[in-house]
Amino acid sequence: MKLFDLYAKSFVAAILLATAFMFQPGIATAQSRDENNPTRIASFPVTGNLGSGTYYYEVPDSAVAGGAATAVLDLTPPDGGGSMTVTFSGRFCCPPEGYIGVTTGLSDRIREATTFTISRQQALLVTVYVSVGAKQTVGFRLNFSNGTPTSSGIIVTPPEPRPTPTPTTRTGGLCTDLGVYGFVVTGDAALTKEISGRVQNVTTTHAYKGYRRLQWVEVLDITNSAKEPHVVTRILIPEIIEAGGFFAYSAVHTLTEVRRTRYKIQIRYSPYNATDRSEYNDDCNSANNSTLRRIAGFLTPADGPIP
Repeated sequence: MKLFDLYAKSFVAAILLATAFMFQPGIATAQSRDENNPTRIASFPVTGNLGSGTYYYEVPDSAVAGGAATAVLDLTPPDGGGSMTVTFSGRFCCPPEGYIGVTTGLSDRIREATTFTISRQQALLVTVYVSVGAKQTVGFRLNFSNGTPTSSGIIVTPPEPRPTPTPTTRTGGLCTDLGVYGFVVTGDAALTKEISGRVQNVTTTHAYKGYRRLQWVEVLDITNSAKEPHVVTRILIPEIIEAGGFFAYSAVHTLTEVRRTRYKIQIRYSPYNATDRSEYNDDCNSANNSTLRRIAGFLTPADGPIP
């Protein structure tokens, strides 16, 4: 009987210990896939292991202040590599730089960082997208800081300074043409939809050359309004796309209910990459940078299949 009591007490203690660990602030355990009911982040860093899918977190307004913000993502992909993106957004935030994205075919540990400006105190939605092989996970550690009013528990590892290319006036550099055309949506009658397509270098005479992390594809849900779209994800475009080549992209959109959806795909550039002004990077034709085109004040779908 005494042996049984000892076993029972040990079992209960183990359960209590596991429960206490599970709900430690900053540990990524209760993962929300509902954009309208995100997991609340009590403190940073957030660490954990995630499989494929889109996850939503919220940084409360009490932990956010206007000013410069820094986000640092450390991750270890599984064998065969994978993708992980983190997007910060809010009612009055955030610029395109509020995004970190990694796509790799290797399992080496990777660190990515970004800095951006938050206009005012507000809650932030943190959207995390992961794509890995079946039954695989990505181990990660996410830090965030912007000199918040209540910074207790925030742990930040500042990124190494990254040189920013200086915009220059174009003096006859090569002219290329990146474009997006059609895209494919699979799982149209399901909660999880995959949007896939490609960014084409229409120019067949020379390669497009961009800057690291300063050009990306935005996948937008425009079901309710093309004027107020919901950003599904942002996917970084490689620095170089060979002449006549393309960059294939895909994104997963997880819904809370089965419904019809409309999407818009567009190419975006950071102000720092000085599109149309730099000899090194020049997308001279912006007319095909979106799958929607504006004609006489109306938005219409772009015609033609993926080239």
